[in-house]
Amino acid sequence: MDFIESKIHLINDQISSSFQKTNEIGVLAGLSGIALFNFHYSRVFNKETTIGSAILEKCILKINEGYSKPTYCNGIVGFAWVINYLIKENFIDDSNNEVLYEIDDYNHEWIDFSIKDNNFDFFHGTIGYLNYSIDRYNSLTNSENLEKIEKSVTLLLNYLSELLPEIELYPNGLKKYIIKMGFENNVFFGSAHGISNIIFILNKISTIPKFNSEAQLLSDQYITYLLKYKNDKNSDISLFPNFLSKKGVVKYESALSWCSGDLGIGINLLNTAVRYNHNENYKLTGIEILEHASQRSSLDKTSLKLDCLCHGYFGAYKIFSDAYKITQNENFLKASNYWLDLGIKNLTINNDSDLTILNGLSGIGLSLLDHIDSKKLNWGECLFL
Repeated sequence: MDFIESKIHLINDQISSSFQKTNEIGVLAGLSGIALFNFHYSRVFNKETTIGSAILEKCILKINEGYSKPTYCNGIVGFAWVINYLIKENFIDDSNNEVLYEIDDYNHEWIDFSIKDNNFDFFHGTIGYLNYSIDRYNSLTNSENLEKIEKSVTLLLNYLSELLPEIELYPNGLKKYIIKMGFENNVFFGSAHGISNIIFILNKISTIPKFNSEAQLLSDQYITYLLKYKNDKNSDISLFPNFLSKKGVVKYESALSWCSGDLGIGINLLNTAVRYNHNENYKLTGIEILEHASQRSSLDKTSLKLDCLCHGYFGAYKIFSDAYKITQNENFLKASNYWLDLGIKNLTINNDSDLTILNGLSGIGLSLLDHIDSKKLNWGECLFL
């Protein structure tokens, strides 16, 4: 048996025996994301397994017993995203839509609340909720449901239009808003909590014809703001800071990670250019950022100490691997192999292992399934990858 395949089987065995210990149900940090791994595992290895379905049933049982966390990362909307994804990818049949119809109205309420609360976070705010809604938009036919999503999109576009000029004046601006897109009201740039995820959701919104021009224009404006902080002459570690503090401090020391650093920003620009806006300049900028990131291999220049997907070795592997598949750039292949080898060497699988996509074995397992399967696996959509 191939060494990497053996690791994937061990991950699945650990998940099968331990998933009951996980309390949350969201896609990134909960049970439904763990189920996502098992469904892909079963398909890649052509194995019949009931674990994925058992995990989803546990999620439904928890909701029926009063589980109430709404967020994409941890909660009910993240669970709904997984169900919608599994239907779209033909893992489960569309009779499961009945579960989603009950969650859709709940999700609209949280979109409205989080927008009015100025919470534009991907994990725990508007962008996560709306990511699910936009994916649902393409499969819905009921005009009332479509209109609700369009109302939420309109609300978000209006708020983001008003937010941009205040962010541009930061830290002297933001008198009107206390933004919840990061911590302590800092302006973050990365994919988990910052400007990068705003850009991605605007490009997803642009796939809805009536919002195409407005969303693209606003996306261009946010990209212009983002690139203003790209420091090509900087001698520090990264091209982008992790955040701009309320004191105006900018430190170009972001980790080599999906969540907060150059990697997430670079692959975001590359993916949005390839999938949505087809802007060659954005594509080239994304490649340039990733090429710079590919030269960072010593651990003191990466701030990576873990084997996880979010901010660890396997996240770097996944992003460089995706970039190579798009561009055939040999620097990305070399970097992906480097981080894969380091991840495998440091991989620990035991009863104390986190099982989730974001910080644990499911994310690592899905990345390894990418490595051994010649077909494109679309699970990275849950992280805007």
